[in-house]
This record gives sequence, C-alpha cells and structure tokens, in this order.
Amino acid sequence: MNRFAIGFGLIAACAAAVPASAVVVVDPSSKTLLDTSAGTANGAFTVRYFGYVDGVQQQGLAADVTFTLVSVQNFGRRWNFTTSIQNRTGAAFNSSVINLLGFATDDDGATPGLQFATLNSAAVSGGGVFTAPQFNNLTGFTTPNLSSTQQVCLKTGGVNGECSTSGIAGVNKGDTVNQSFALNFASSESRVILENFILRFRGVTGTASGGGGDVVLNNADVSGFGTVAGASMPIPEPASWAMLIAGFGLVGATMRRRRLAIA
Repeated sequence: MNRFAIGFGLIAACAAAVPASAVVVVDPSSKTLLDTSAGTANGAFTVRYFGYVDGVQQQGLAADVTFTLVSVQNFGRRWNFTTSIQNRTGAAFNSSVINLLGFATDDDGATPGLQFATLNSAAVSGGGVFTAPQFNNLTGFTTPNLSSTQQVCLKTGGVNGECSTSGIAGVNKGDTVNQSFALNFASSESRVILENFILRFRGVTGTASGGGGDVVLNNADVSGFGTVAGASMPIPEPASWAMLIAGFGLVGATMRRRRLAIA
C-alpha cells in the first residue's frame, strides 16, 4: 500500500504590536512526505495559506493549493505534479492576485538547517499562468516578511534567478487555476519531502488587521505562509471493522466482570 504521510506544523506569529517590516517566525516542521518505495506514486495533499500584514495573520486573505503527485519517471528522478490553486480572498479585500508559489525539499527530514534534495531543473507544462519556474540548490530564496526559505518558486514572470519579482498575471480573487510542474532531481529519489510552503498576493486592496490597528492596503504585495490542511483517514476494510467490534465487546465484558467482582 502506498505510504502517504502528512505532518502538521505550527505557525508562530508575533503576539505584540510590530512594525510593518516585522518578520513572521514560522515553524519549518510543517511538511508533507511523499513515499513511492512501497507502490504507486499517486498522492494528494492540500496546503492552506494566509497572508500576513504587520506580523498578523489575515483570515480574509487566504488560498488553498492542492498538490497531486501524478507520476514518477526516469528511474525516480522526475516527479510530476499538478496543482489546483484557489484564491479564497474574502470580503475585507477588494482585490488580490496570487502570482508566486514557493516551497523547499528536505533531503533527509531529520538534519536541522537547509538540506535540499539537489535538483537539476524545475519545469512547468500544460498551460497555466505560472510560466517562470526558478530553483536554487545552494542558499534558496528568502521570502519577504517571513522567516522561511524556499528552494523552488513558480511565478508568473519577472527576473530569472530570483523569487523577489513576478509578473502581473496570476490567480484572481475567487478564481481557481490548474498548473502542472515537474521536479527533476540529480539522483533517484524513493521519497520526497516538501516543506516551507509560501505564496505571494499581489495587488491587494482593502483593510487588514495590523499589529497596531487597521491597515489600509492599496495595491500592496503580501506574503503568505501555508500549512498542510489535513489528510483523510483510511476507511477500515470489513475484516478490520469486525476486529474493532470484537475488541469493543471484549473491553465491555471485561469492565462488566470487574464491576460485578467489586459488588
């Protein structure tokens, strides 16, 4: 059976009033594990993102991105994904456009610090608006206002070799866009750990909750950090249900005998 484990992390935001340049401290343990060593490659997980303004999480500036691992090719070197990117910005903001997605790989999942799995390339396919994939195996890319480092970013344009700029196109408020991409690793990988999920909202207009009160945004860029939203629990097979019911009956009978003995 294909193993697909998802781990949850915590987002630690600044609790006190902070200046506009505040950095939101995020926990890099929020990650997902895709493991193909025991069977088929297919697996999916959803990452939920929230924008941060003055170190404060904006519930109304949100997005969901569902990553689906479609196939693994070239003896474990090429991992093919599709993404469904939903801009869930709420009524407090008149406009926003998602024009950049970023994440990192983790080579072993245990060693502290940057331990990227080495990539030879990152590519996009199948249309979509994220036409400029970038990657950096050495230092990664730093996200403005977030203490988070990305190895890969998919963006809608801008300057090559960095993730600070992007194009004007993207996923508008209320829209959903699908995008396919591939990670080409330098060596065969039986599992891939993805973490440090971020995105960027461009052209944000509306009223945000800041550390010192409301903040009026006018065509602003806002960074968002994402955590894995959840995984469905496996449905027990009929034999498993029978074992569970028998187990509950045994526990109940044991407790009844104990009550009778005490009486």
